[in-house]
Amino acid sequence: MQVVLGGVDLEKDEVYDQVIPVENAIVHELHRESPFALHNDIAMLQLKVTDKPHCAKETRFVKTACLPQRPFDNGTECVISGWGVTETQKYGTNLLLDARVLLISQEKCKAPHVYGNSLDDSMLCAGNMRGGDDSCQSYKQKHNNKVHGQYHRKNQ
Repeated sequence: MQVVLGGVDLEKDEVYDQVIPVENAIVHELHRESPFALHNDIAMLQLKVTDKPHCAKETRFVKTACLPQRPFDNGTECVISGWGVTETQKYGTNLLLDARVLLISQEKCKAPHVYGNSLDDSMLCAGNMRGGDDSCQSYKQKHNNKVHGQYHRKNQ
C-alpha cells in the first residue's frame, strides 16, 4: 500500500505529489459498516521514512495535522475535503473538493428528521442545517463523501 500526498487531481501525476509507502495500517478496532453508515471509520497509517528524519516534505499542499487535546465546541469552523460523490458527480469527482463547515451538536443531528439512529458518537456532524456545503455518508456509494451546494477546488 502507498499514499499520495499533495495531489488534487486523481487522473494526473502532479508536480506536488509525494508517493510514500505505508509500513503499517491500523484500522479502528470498532470499525463496522451498517446499511446506512460507516462507524469508527478511521485508520492510522505509519509511513515509511523516505526523507530522513521525515516521511514527507511539508509543502503548501502537505501540512501536519495536530490532534486536539479536547473535543471541539459546536459551531467550530472546520474544513472538509475529498474526491467523493457530489450532486452532479454521482460516481465521484477527480478533483479534490473542499468546503468550510460548522460543527453541529450530536443532539441536533440525531433528531429523527436529520440522521436519527444512523449517527453515533464515533461520528462528527458538520454542515448547515438549512442546506449548503456538507459532508455525509452517501447511501448509494458508501465509501465516498457527498458534498452538497457550492463546490470548491483546492486552492492552488
